[in-house]
Amino acid sequence: GSHIPDECEVPPGGTGPDCNHNGIPDSCEPDCNHNGIPDECDVADGTSQDCNGNLIPDECDMAPEVAAYVWDDGWSENDLGFIDPGVNVVWLNHFTVKPNTGAITKIDIAYGRCEAGIPVTLYVWSDPDGDGDPTDAQVLASAATTVQNPSDPGPAVFNTVSISPVDVGPPGTSFFIGALASVPGHSFIMLFDETPPNHEESWRISERLSYLIDPNNLQTGNPGSYFGKMSANWLIRGIAIGDRDCNNNGIPDDCDLATGSSQDIDSDGIPDECEPDCNNNGI
Repeated sequence: GSHIPDECEVPPGGTGPDCNHNGIPDSCEPDCNHNGIPDECDVADGTSQDCNGNLIPDECDMAPEVAAYVWDDGWSENDLGFIDPGVNVVWLNHFTVKPNTGAITKIDIAYGRCEAGIPVTLYVWSDPDGDGDPTDAQVLASAATTVQNPSDPGPAVFNTVSISPVDVGPPGTSFFIGALASVPGHSFIMLFDETPPNHEESWRISERLSYLIDPNNLQTGNPGSYFGKMSANWLIRGIAIGDRDCNNNGIPDDCDLATGSSQDIDSDGIPDECEPDCNNNGI
């Protein structure tokens, strides 16, 4: 029998409008622009454009997710490790909110030669005083995960972890993305990128196993603790919702990039004309 609800089934004889002849009245079909015409028919009859061929009218197409917050170049030259009997450690990157980006939805992280399955918690933190120092960082969102795809230095193998979408604030707002691991009885190794430039935006906090790290209070001071900047870049990235049409030309950004109407020199999914250009040279 039919799996279509009664109220959404065209009676025999076709008494309800059904523009795509699929047996479902138009009133029960997706209509993202609320013009009374199913999206599929809007696209088919040219009422709406669909530049990327996904049968969603361009005016409704979902905003893309872009790797907006990145310091590394995708390659690890070195690693930093702690040997048995383990460690409590936080490693994080400082960023500021870019124009034309929305909530952070995922975190990418690459692991060094650790034992797969070690529990790790990923975080997005605020920076209440905006100084780029995580001493006062406060948790905005978190996601539990485990070490996956550990690897030697070389091409990074990123693991993508979804988090509850978190709005980190307007452009220019300071925040952090990173991870915390408490690792008793195992070695633990993190990868970092040494290729210049060193953006001086990566931090490490570590404690002996006898001292837990509070993610809402990253200050240290216990014997054997460490709190400081790295002279390299952690392989931790933030993926955020981008502006669907950042240049306001009526065409989704992914279509502008696909057709070459817009350039994307840094390959972050954002047209170059929508990114900061302090010397006004178009790059």
